[in-house]
Amino acid sequence: MTNCKKCASEIDHNFCGQCGHPAQLKSIDHHYVSHELLHLLHFEKGFLFNAKELFLRPGNSIRMFIKEDRTKHMKPIAFLIFCALLYTFVYNYFKPAGSAHAAETTETQSTVAVMQHWVTTHFGYAYVLISVFLAFWTKVFFRKQGYNFYEIITLLCFILGQGLLLTMVVLPFVGILNNYVFAAIAISTTMIYPTFAIGQFFGSRKAINYVKAAVVFLLGNLSFYLTVLLIGTAIDYAKSIL
Repeated sequence: MTNCKKCASEIDHNFCGQCGHPAQLKSIDHHYVSHELLHLLHFEKGFLFNAKELFLRPGNSIRMFIKEDRTKHMKPIAFLIFCALLYTFVYNYFKPAGSAHAAETTETQSTVAVMQHWVTTHFGYAYVLISVFLAFWTKVFFRKQGYNFYEIITLLCFILGQGLLLTMVVLPFVGILNNYVFAAIAISTTMIYPTFAIGQFFGSRKAINYVKAAVVFLLGNLSFYLTVLLIGTAIDYAKSIL
C-alpha cells in the first residue's frame, strides 16, 4: 500500500481512487517521446486520413466531420498549423534562387514592401492569417446555410491546410519547372482547389455555390492584402512624422 504523490490518499491499484493520478509514472524514454509526438499530431489516425479525404472529396468529408463523425480526423486548427509548418520548411529548403538577395534588400525598403516580402516568403503562415478574412466573407455570402463562424473556421482550416500540402508537393520541382507552369499549379492548389472545396461543402449540385465561393476567395485575399497595405502605410507615415 502506497500513498498518492499528488493528494496523499492511499493507493491499492494502478491509479489513485481520489484524483486518478498514476501510482507509478512511466519513465521518459524514446517510446514515451514518440508516443507524445504521435498523439500531438494524431498521425496514428488523423493526418493521413485528412490528406486523403480532403483530396478525394473535400467538401463532403468536412461536412461529415462537422455533423456526423470526428473520430478519424486530425483537429482542424492543428491540421492547418502543421501544414503551414511543413510548407514553410519545404519552401525554405527548395526556395527559388535570388530569394536570399531579396531578403537583404528589405532593410532599405518601406514597411509595406517588407510586409509584402514577408507574406511572399512566409506564405504558409500568411495563409493562416488569410483564413480569418476568408471566414468573414464566407459567413457573409453563405449566411443562409446555418453554419456558425466557428464551423466556417473549421471548414477553412481543413481546406487551406490541404491547399498548402498540395503546393508543397510541387516545391521540390520548382527548379526544373517553367515559371508559368509552376504559377499555374500554385494557383490551382491555393485558389481553384479551395474554391471548389467550399462550393462542394455548401452544395455541389448548385453552380451558384461555386460562384459565391470564388467571390469569397477573391474578397478574402483582397481584404487581407489591403489590410497589409494599410498597416504598412500607417507605420511608414508614423515613422515619417516622428
